[in-house]
Amino acid sequence: MQTGRWLVATVAFLGIVPATRALAADTTASDLSIEYGFNRITNGDGLNMPVGLAATFGANVGKSFGVVADVRWNHKSESDFSFSLTSFHAGPRFQAQGESATFYAQGLAGATRASGEGSSDTKFSLMPGLGVDIKVSPSVGIRVGGDFRIIFTEGEKEKDLLLHAGVVFHFGR
Repeated sequence: MQTGRWLVATVAFLGIVPATRALAADTTASDLSIEYGFNRITNGDGLNMPVGLAATFGANVGKSFGVVADVRWNHKSESDFSFSLTSFHAGPRFQAQGESATFYAQGLAGATRASGEGSSDTKFSLMPGLGVDIKVSPSVGIRVGGDFRIIFTEGEKEKDLLLHAGVVFHFGR
């Protein structure tokens, strides 16, 4: 499964790089967000994973369209239990820009790696999401959003609700 993870990362990178060359001059050329992330596994009895980080790089291809690469990590640890989820996704983002806020919807695809108790497994996953960037200055904002990640496992699909908030830096205005 190592090959699958690197393949997804390579495809995501190759999709982002050409898009950065076609950026529109009247919009934010690119953005980078660093965020706290909370993950709720909704299957069965559910599991809250309160420790998490997310980093997203986005490049606009026009005023209302861009491409995104997203990396997330969530962790849950108790005295006899430790579990982590790490995901790598990429895909399109549609956005509506206003004076003080930009609303977005995105549909990302990639892979999620589950690690715990000495084992790990990587599976294909999809992650649609919604969010808003609230303008603080021309180059800094606050991002708040939510995603619904579906991990395709054997049998029942794992379904995760992800909530995130953090700082977004805009480049190339």
